Parts: sequence; structure tokens; C-alpha cells
Amino acid sequence: MQHNWSIPDGASRILARLNQYGYEAYLVGGCVRDLVMGRKPHDWDICTNAKPEQVVDIFKDKHVIETGLKHGTVSVVYDGVYEVTTYRIDGEYEDGRHPKKVEFVSDLREDLARRDFTINAMALGHDGNIIDFFGGVSDANKRIVRCVGRPADRFGEDWLRIMRAMRFASVLGFDMDAETLSYIQSVNYIPNGISAERIQAELRKMVVGINAAEILRQCKNILFLVAPELRDMDGFHQNSPYHIYDVFEHTLHAIDYAPRNETVRLALLFHDAGKPYSYSEDENGVGHFYGHPALSEPICRDVMSRLRFENRIIEDVAHLVKYHDITFNCERTYIKRCLNKHGRDMLHMLIFVRASDIYAQSTVNQSERLAKVRLFSEMLQYVYDSNECFSLRDLAVNGNDLIQIGFKPGPNLGKMLSMLLENVIDGKLKNEKETLLEFALPYLTVSQFLM
Repeated sequence: MQHNWSIPDGASRILARLNQYGYEAYLVGGCVRDLVMGRKPHDWDICTNAKPEQVVDIFKDKHVIETGLKHGTVSVVYDGVYEVTTYRIDGEYEDGRHPKKVEFVSDLREDLARRDFTINAMALGHDGNIIDFFGGVSDANKRIVRCVGRPADRFGEDWLRIMRAMRFASVLGFDMDAETLSYIQSVNYIPNGISAERIQAELRKMVVGINAAEILRQCKNILFLVAPELRDMDGFHQNSPYHIYDVFEHTLHAIDYAPRNETVRLALLFHDAGKPYSYSEDENGVGHFYGHPALSEPICRDVMSRLRFENRIIEDVAHLVKYHDITFNCERTYIKRCLNKHGRDMLHMLIFVRASDIYAQSTVNQSERLAKVRLFSEMLQYVYDSNECFSLRDLAVNGNDLIQIGFKPGPNLGKMLSMLLENVIDGKLKNEKETLLEFALPYLTVSQFLM
């Protein structure tokens, strides 16, 4: 397969120079996959039958970084940074992640045969020809994730390839071939030593994919290994006129409806995790989940902390989970209080969470509930565009202004500012400096006793 591919000048020159010195050299991996699919590659990796020390010598006029000599990799700086790796085969894997040793080889096919999936096992030469021993072009065109060789071998070498298969299928919108999917669905443990950070990285990419819900559905056994706290959602019937799915299926449908925003989708993954532990039935046999957000939030925090998410996103996701069941009121004072409590960006994400949650429910009063969310969103934009005061930074006075009229620095100063803000939000005071200072002045002499 030959094509006039768009390749960076630096990568093209590295291939050409290695060829001039008598060595084979090819672009490999994700960049070739993306070119075949018509996507823009982000990383350009090169493999060659030249040994690392030979690569260093060939590019001695360039800056060369000895990235991983043990594994045959050096990085050549040539109008960009390009990893150049010697053809190799991997030795025995002892920890489900890393080979004990690697062996350099001279045959491109041997190198490509060790790779995870056919779509990642293609090579592209300087002449524009695709080398495809394992049907990667066909699988890319058919939108299939298939292992190179036996899934048991590839996944046995590196357990994280399971997460990668799920991620590729989710992000690219691919299906898995039957043998690959069947093996993944048979997996029932995570080997010791698998990095929580690596699992987290794959999950984050997976959950924002166009096919995320279906992959999580097909490979729910893997999700429940990563987050066993979510297992009880599966098959838990809600017995409510407002729901047509069990808790787990509802969760997947909500993710499917949501925008491809990492924080929003992670929040939806956890939003109903507390439902199995808050279930009750009324005298008519209708199910209720009173207080389930308060139970879902700590589950969310526990899982995300264990997977080593950074604190910022844990706090954002947990906040959305805690308030996901909010009933929106379209009154302006309420909207300003919401802006003060959640912040504009968080409130917008909360709208997405709430709408996705409703879309994934039954049609009972669904249109009315969605209309209310839409109206709230429109009113929120109106309030924001009107530059109305809803936070301390919008207030016409600050701490220094209060100090100038006699307030002392300390807790009472903050309480006074909060009182002023409350009155402005409620419409009892205009957000004008003179008005606010006049209101605050009588509290000056009694602030130490009453505030």
C-alpha cells in the first residue's frame, strides 16, 4: 500500500539518513495507524535494524538523548524529538507488565509480531509503502481491535493491554474481534504490581471515548476489578416509574448521553454508586433511594484516590456526584446562590450531569424535567451576562474598604463581607460601594460581640 503521506520533515530525514547508511528504518505504531485512518498523528516513532550505538554514531551531528539504551531506544532531536528503537523481541514477562530482557533482532516482522494490536503493528517506509504482516490496514478499515497473535499471549505479557484494548475501542469507536473480547471477558484478576496510575490514565481516556458506554458494558468485569465498589449497581433494579434500567445500565446510558468531558463522565460513572445501599420501598412497592448522593460521594472519592487521581479532579468529580440530584429553580436569587456555591464552570458541568441523568431515565415527566433544566441554563446565562453580583469578587467593597472605616482584620471582617454579599444576592442591597459601607457601619461597634 503506497500513498503520499504527510510526514514531518525531521522524521523523513531520519528515515532517509538511516537508509543511506545501509539500514532499514520505518515509522511504526500509532502514527502509522493514525495516517491509515486519516487522523493527525501526535507521536512519530521509528524502528530500525541499526543498533543503538550505530544510531548514536549516525546522528553524532545532532543532539541524541540516550532514552532507554537497555531497550534499544535513543531519541534524536531533528526539528522535533523522535524515538528511534532497534528491532527487538521481548523475553519472558515476569510481572504482567515488563519483560525480563529484550533481544535485538534484524527482522522487522519479528519486531512487529511482539506488538499489541494489528492496528499498531504496521510500518511505513521512506518510500511511502506500508508494511502490514498482520492485517492492520484491513482491521483499521473495518474498525476492529484485534490482538497480534493469540490474545492469551499478548495480554499475558502485559495486563494493561486489556485496558488499552478497551481504550482504543472506546476512543476510536471500534469493535473488538470476538477472540479478543472473549478473552477480556474471561479475566477475573489484576496481577500484583500493576500501576494504579497507569490504570487511571487508561480509564480517563476510555471514559471520554465515543464508544465508552458500550465498551464498559461489554467489559464490565474489568471495570469491576478496577472499581469493585461499582459491582453492586449491576442488575440492581430500581422499581420506579422514573426508571427503565437497572442502576448500572442507567449509568451507562447517562454516560452515553453526556458530552465527552472527562469530569462530567467520571461523575456520571459514580453518581449512583450509593443507590444499592440506600434502597427502600413504599407501601406500593415503589423503589426510592433517599440520600443516595451522600453515599455515592465517598465511594467516588475512595476509588479515585486509590487510582491516584490528582486532588483537583477528585474534588470536582465528588462535588458533581454530591449535588447531581439537584432540583433546579429558575428564580434569579436562587441562580445567584448556585453561582456563589458552585462557581460558573462547575454549575455548567452540573447542568450536563443533571440533563444526562434525566435522559437516561424513563419518559415519565421527562420532557418537563428537561425543559426545566434548559430554562435554568438560559437563565444562568442571562444572570451571568447581566454582570450581577454573586461572589465576593463581584462585591463593590472588599476587606480593605471595611478596614478603612474601622473594621479590624480577622474573622468578623469575613463575616461582614458575607453578610453584605447575602443581602446583595437577595436584592435587599444595591451593589454600590457607598450603600454597602453605610449598611456595614452600624455593625462596627458591636461586631466583636454579635458577629
